Amino acid sequence: MSGVITLYKNAGLTLDLSDQSWAQSILLPTISVPLSGSITSDPVAGYGLNNGTTTMQDVYLQPIASTGLNGTSFVSNLQIAPDVTGSPGSYSSLGSSVLIVNGEFPPCSSEPNVNTTSPSVTNPASAPTLSAVSGSTNLGAGTYKVAFSYKNAGGETLVSPTSSISITAGQKIRIEPISLTTNATGINYYLTPVAGRDELYLADTNVGASTTDLSSVLGYFKFWVRQQVSYSDPTGVYQAQIAVNATDIG
Repeated sequence: MSGVITLYKNAGLTLDLSDQSWAQSILLPTISVPLSGSITSDPVAGYGLNNGTTTMQDVYLQPIASTGLNGTSFVSNLQIAPDVTGSPGSYSSLGSSVLIVNGEFPPCSSEPNVNTTSPSVTNPASAPTLSAVSGSTNLGAGTYKVAFSYKNAGGETLVSPTSSISITAGQKIRIEPISLTTNATGINYYLTPVAGRDELYLADTNVGASTTDLSSVLGYFKFWVRQQVSYSDPTGVYQAQIAVNATDIG
């Protein structure tokens, strides 16, 4: 299986948009055609995960025209921006392709649902100790949950009880050192990708000997969409599709 980037329209990452699905299904705010000039809608967030098994390189999102319901195609009306600490970054020009992930985009991994370690490792019983530290991340302000698991050559344990921490936009989440237990050779750290959520995804991995700073979930991104309507546009419901473009580097 190769890299597979799936788009979602909700923070719980459960409502699938998929490649080339309707931007209208993100429920962009309704705006009326102005009497003069143009008007831009409020931005709406979308989300993406690499649900495949290989790493992707340089993820772009591209608006594609599609016939609107009782309206016209409007690829040139749509703007996309990457997320910067919970808010839109720089928007593209209307209808343009946008670089959302610059560099490698690894597969995401949700928390394990069974202990697969061999030789057997006991599931961790204590929650990690957390603190907020300054940094430059795409984590928005809010409360996040963190847990960890032990691993070895045979597999991985279930995750520990979670710890919660509130951060300001752009901060990192620091985890104090965690000692390896019997038969464990490493530690995986899990984080909620969006503030206020409960779902945990892999964020980092090491041997636990020193503090670990989490700055994002692996294989996850957030983006923003808005539309601009001009006085010369016909009335109706405007729709476009979003295509995902990236290079699979294995």
